[in-house]
Amino acid sequence: MTEAEPPRESRMNFTPVAIEDIPSSSREEAEQFLKECPLSPAARLRPRLGKNGDTWLALLGPSLREGKVGFGPTPVMALRAFNRNFGRLSEPSKDPSDADMYLEFKRIRTLLEETEDLLASALRHAAKKQALRAWNNAATF
Repeated sequence: MTEAEPPRESRMNFTPVAIEDIPSSSREEAEQFLKECPLSPAARLRPRLGKNGDTWLALLGPSLREGKVGFGPTPVMALRAFNRNFGRLSEPSKDPSDADMYLEFKRIRTLLEETEDLLASALRHAAKKQALRAWNNAATF
């Protein structure tokens, strides 16, 4: 991170709310998960949930930096990540966080989709070129 770059936490735009206040379909899935795992940290402590873009966050504490947190593409995945992270130390480590890993996964998936699109376009172009060459060869005989 450069000095001009704002801290990652200040770039996140979300307001965590109680599980009861998230949209009903997501709430029902989250509540079902908590019922299935009643002794988990998420079920016992009921972290607040928020959404930043496509990423859900489960947060217990005053901030991402000071609290316990889990990230995922759905509220249930964020709660599962929260459970996994709950016993970990809060100090920064050299290991990428779940959020970093999730964002890297999304970046790679996007690159793969773009590569597939480019490859498909190139194959279509090559097939057209080959067909045109074959037609031109056939027309000259």
